[in-house]
Amino acid sequence: MLLFASVTASIGGCGCGFDCNNGNNRDATTLLSLGFSDAAPEDLKQVIIEVDSITFRRSGAEDVVVDSFTITELDLIEADTFQIDLLQYRGRNQLLVIDDLEMGRGTYSEILIRVLDGDINLSYVQEADDSVVELNAPAAGLSLPGMTLSADKQQFTVEFSLAQSLRFQASSDSYLLATDGIRVEDNATAASLTGRVDNALFDEVSP
Repeated sequence: MLLFASVTASIGGCGCGFDCNNGNNRDATTLLSLGFSDAAPEDLKQVIIEVDSITFRRSGAEDVVVDSFTITELDLIEADTFQIDLLQYRGRNQLLVIDDLEMGRGTYSEILIRVLDGDINLSYVQEADDSVVELNAPAAGLSLPGMTLSADKQQFTVEFSLAQSLRFQASSDSYLLATDGIRVEDNATAASLTGRVDNALFDEVSP
């Protein structure tokens, strides 16, 4: 699954006594957008999580806590929580869950996603045989690497590779969504390579 962040920053005249482009100008702000997507297919029918809040932590500044969600695709307006089937959003297909959130520029050390669990009606997995199994997350939330906001517009993706992050717990007959394999990517530097290989290259016979 991918967690996508689009960032737009705006600043006035730069009167700071240092390089204003290094992301340390606390007077500048950024507009942040955030979305979810799955990275790889799994042998499951649904992986549902209910998100309670998303927190951005920054040293020397107050946390930015998002606990109200307006998500057009889910027909939600200022909802306290939202549910998402991670398997419905794969690769470049992403669900925008935060749009144009104004944030101060700088380095955010952590992104914390709190998932509501402990109830099969909140977060769960539907297996190939249609059985429904409870899904849990760490009690403190999913702690992800942070990001640096420094440009007028930036986009980030937090990728949840379910093949690594989703584990079945036989002892409790439940699934655990852990942080292993989850990474935060800057879309400006992350890229994918696609194309076709000419079959003629394989038809040539070596002398």
